[in-house]
Amino acid sequence: MSVVIIVDIIHVLEYLWKAAKVLFAPEDPHAAQWVADQIEHLLQGQVSAIVNSLRRSSSLKSLRKNQRKPIDQCATYLANHASYLNYPHYLAKGIPLPPG
Repeated sequence: MSVVIIVDIIHVLEYLWKAAKVLFAPEDPHAAQWVADQIEHLLQGQVSAIVNSLRRSSSLKSLRKNQRKPIDQCATYLANHASYLNYPHYLAKGIPLPPG
């Protein structure tokens, strides 16, 4: 019997929303679309592209260290857990994604 460890998608959403709150102005409707796009990228197995994009975005915005903390935390979390975020593989094998 093998054990499969999968990071629940709701947990990932929490990190993405925290990053979105830094990247977008309050009430900016583009924030929700950005989060949805990132989830779509995750479902396509593009974790490293998201991590790179997050790090690049915080640099381009010239954010101070304390401002960019949620973005850095999100990028680090995704990078550190990439092996547990292989959603396309799990779905192809019929393994449901844990909801949280």
